[in-house]
Amino acid sequence: MKPSGRNQLPFRTQRGAAHLHRFGERAIAEFLAEIGHECGCTDAITDRLGAWRAIEAETLRRVGGDRQPVQLRLVPRDVMEAR
Repeated sequence: MKPSGRNQLPFRTQRGAAHLHRFGERAIAEFLAEIGHECGCTDAITDRLGAWRAIEAETLRRVGGDRQPVQLRLVPRDVMEAR
């Protein structure tokens, strides 16, 4: 499995993934099947799932890989001083 090259996914992707996760494994499987069909990448998705199966869930939890990273935003000084 190769890293995405980014520390964070776009916010909408994070929220969408969290929402989909609440529906359970069947919804995730259906979602991946839809993407695979529409993009013609079913084999690539299956290959990626195989790579992810090599990761132990407990190991991922220990290193914090099961949670989205905290998003920090810079607040301009003048906004903070106005408070």
